[in-house]
Amino acid sequence: MCKNKVPVLDTAALITKIILQIPTRQYTVAEVLDEVRDEESRKALRIALEAGRLSIMKPNEESLRKVREIARKIGELLNLSKTDLAVAALALDFKNRGLDPVIYTDDYSLQNLAKSLGIAFYPIRTRGIVEKRKYMVYCSACGYVASSENEKACPKCGHKLSRKPIS
Repeated sequence: MCKNKVPVLDTAALITKIILQIPTRQYTVAEVLDEVRDEESRKALRIALEAGRLSIMKPNEESLRKVREIARKIGELLNLSKTDLAVAALALDFKNRGLDPVIYTDDYSLQNLAKSLGIAFYPIRTRGIVEKRKYMVYCSACGYVASSENEKACPKCGHKLSRKPIS
């Protein structure tokens, strides 16, 4: 691994115990720890923390704001959890410091966000995305296009809104 590469882990990286395979210090956010529930993964997590190979950090508010803004622009905001956004924001913090973060994740929406932020990702058990996508939210019944990703039902006909790639 290159000297400036900084592994930033999401929950999948902890559950798959990849933390025990990466030889350098790794970083994650506190929200990820709350999502690790099985005993075997918690044991691997404890080992990494006690060995000083995993650090828990909080991303800065400006990075969180930027990550939310980009996620909204590409139509991924509703598909990303608070934890996903925090992981991406932490990676953005490292990028803004001139380092080269790599997000370890199998989450396609998080991978798409990372790609849109110019941040590398490493898929753990999946092939990962090949190209970044932008999505639109629309009504498949009447054709209404939502102006906000926060809308869940069509205001014209009441149908559930869908999402489709536009790029």
